[in-house]
Amino acid sequence: MKTLVTLSMVLLLTLSTACKETGSEKADGDGDSLDKIKKEAGDLVEAGKEAGKEAIAALKRKKDEFLNKHQDDINEIEARIENFEARAAAASADVKASLKEKIEVLKEKKRAAQQKMAELSEKAPEAWEEFKDGAKNAMEELKQAVNDAKAEFDEKTEPAEEGGDE
Repeated sequence: MKTLVTLSMVLLLTLSTACKETGSEKADGDGDSLDKIKKEAGDLVEAGKEAGKEAIAALKRKKDEFLNKHQDDINEIEARIENFEARAAAASADVKASLKEKIEVLKEKKRAAQQKMAELSEKAPEAWEEFKDGAKNAMEELKQAVNDAKAEFDEKTEPAEEGGDE
């Protein structure tokens, strides 16, 4: 976005200078200079448009990479929640209730993170960076909750083999 603004400012300055020069050259009777300036201005406009398209494409790639990475994280967390559910089902009755509550908290945090990612995915590439911190924070909160839950599950149940444990 900053690149687009910078290019626009350069273009305006160039056109402004070209107009001033055109006036003095016109007084000299040099019509070819006016055509040259018009062509250069047109070239600058096209270069600015191209640079803007490239900048937006780069932002879109960054946004897509961010969303894909966090979707992978959510998929992994879903698998861990399923593992916790299986462990809770096998736990004693007195432990089962508290573990199920922990699972529900995890599921709610997962839904909140998914909602943030969905909102972020709808944002235009030029605007997504303004909204990514909220989505990133939701994911960090979810990851921390999963790690906390794992510790509690390991304490209260028989540890199970999990993919992706650290």
